[in-house]
This record gives sequence, structure tokens and C-alpha cells, in this order.
Amino acid sequence: MNISNDNKRVLKGLGIIFIAVLLNYKLPHKSYSTIEYIIRPIKKGNTTIYLAGLVPLTLIVVATNILSKVEKLKYRNTSIIFIAILVIIMPIMRKGLDITRTTYHFLADDGLYSVELLDARTSLGIADNNAKVDIKLELKDYGKGNKRFRIRIYFPEELKEIVGEEYYESERVHSTYGNRKLRSIDEVIVFKLEEDNLKEKLLNDWKTNGKFEYEFYNEEEAIRITDKDF
Repeated sequence: MNISNDNKRVLKGLGIIFIAVLLNYKLPHKSYSTIEYIIRPIKKGNTTIYLAGLVPLTLIVVATNILSKVEKLKYRNTSIIFIAILVIIMPIMRKGLDITRTTYHFLADDGLYSVELLDARTSLGIADNNAKVDIKLELKDYGKGNKRFRIRIYFPEELKEIVGEEYYESERVHSTYGNRKLRSIDEVIVFKLEEDNLKEKLLNDWKTNGKFEYEFYNEEEAIRITDKDF
């Protein structure tokens, strides 16, 4: 058994896995990862094809093949090694990146810039001449300590014309708790459709998946994030 070669294989395999994690790690204040920035999704009508995920997957397969040649793992089923990479090694690496980011924001005293929008889901409901937009946000605070802020929600161009306003400003004050804790926020926007033909227009425009933008702000600073960048 050549221990030196085994060590090289382990280091090479872990290095490739780490590259896959980095490529799949979401860029700060963006709705896409590094690899999605390089390989943009392809839109065909109402369908979006994501090819970016094939690159990290290929790297994981390559790393699996390398690690399967290590003396202690050569008799293991490659499927078990592959699963172990997905459920054990990669989450640990992502956790390490999160901790590094928390340390950075703490040292930089970044305030609201340490708050990340992880997910934004919007749904539309219409009853009679009233329309309701339900917005669910999931935030993660990579900083230290509580952050208090309010939210402005900027409408897509199509919706802006119908509502007659550029944005909706919430009256609520929200808080995060730092230390990578998750925070869910629900906002409901209700407005009246003055004309009957606006119902069909609103439903058609909604299918185009226009971009909402979210501005988190307090007396000291503001940060604006787009939930869909493609």
C-alpha cells in the first residue's frame, strides 16, 4: 500500500468536492450561484432549463472515482461513497463556508449587509375586483446580534402599471437574530382592480415572472435585492 498516493487521492478528491461546493454556493445578495452566473439558464417560453447543475454533479462523480481508489475505500460500493459525499462531506464544507462568511461580516461590522435573502415566493389571488399578492421571504443573518429593519417591495413593471405605485412599503418592523439563524417573513399586498379587463391582463403578466425587488432598510442603511436575476 502506498500511503503517499492514498493521501494525494484523498486531498485531490476533497479538493474537487470543495470546488463543486464553491460553484454551487449562492453569491451574496444574488438569487444564483457562481456556476449559474457562468452558465445561465435557458428560457423557452414558460420553461426554464438549468444546465449549471451538471458541472458540480460531474465534479462529484470524478471525486467519487478518485476516492474509490483509496486503499481503505476500494472495496466499498461507489454508490455509498457518492452518497456520503452528498450527505456528509458537502454539508460540512458548506457549513465551513457559512462560518467563514459569519466571521467576515462580524469583523467588517456589516449591519444589514449580513442579511441574505435565501428564498422569495410570490402567489397571486383574485376575487371579484380585488387582487392579493402573498409574498413569503426566507432570510438568513450571517452577522452577529439582532437587526431591526423595514421592507419596501418594488413591483415589476407590468404590475406597477396596474397598481399605480412603484412599491409597497410595509408598516411592520422586522428583526433577525444573527448567527446564521433563519427568519421567515410574510407580507400580503391587497389592491383593487378598477377595470374588469385588468384581471386578465394581471393574470397574463403574472405568468411572465417579472422581477420583484426587496429593500431592507433602517435609519442607518439600506440594501436592495432582486429575487430573480435571470
